[in-house]
Amino acid sequence: MESLIQVETSSLTGSLETNKHYEFSPNWFFDEKNYSIYSDISLFNLTKREAVFFKMLVDNRVVTYEEMKEELWIGVEDLTKNAISLFVRNFRKKLPSKILNNFTGIGYKLMIYNESRIIRNKQILNHLGL
Repeated sequence: MESLIQVETSSLTGSLETNKHYEFSPNWFFDEKNYSIYSDISLFNLTKREAVFFKMLVDNRVVTYEEMKEELWIGVEDLTKNAISLFVRNFRKKLPSKILNNFTGIGYKLMIYNESRIIRNKQILNHLGL
């Protein structure tokens, strides 16, 4: 997750413990410790499954359906594509619009917007033949 802007904040109690917040879109942050995504006007608590998925996405690569099955539904044998679609549909509601892209038949990618990322995203899409 070092590719995102990291902001560390000390706790209000004055302890040495810090809480890591990652900016993934202008004014949108991921609070790793509390499993939440927030902006100036919104706060969304993530489930553990959503937090794991988000951490997979911030590696700035396409997360395949197979990886999602292996990491998010450990031990579930009869997982359907509809179950994955429903999970992603609900997860999208907690993100800025148009930041999570679907690559049909492949998986999902978080589109983190800044100039270097746009270039890298184009290179990845070209490599995938998309």
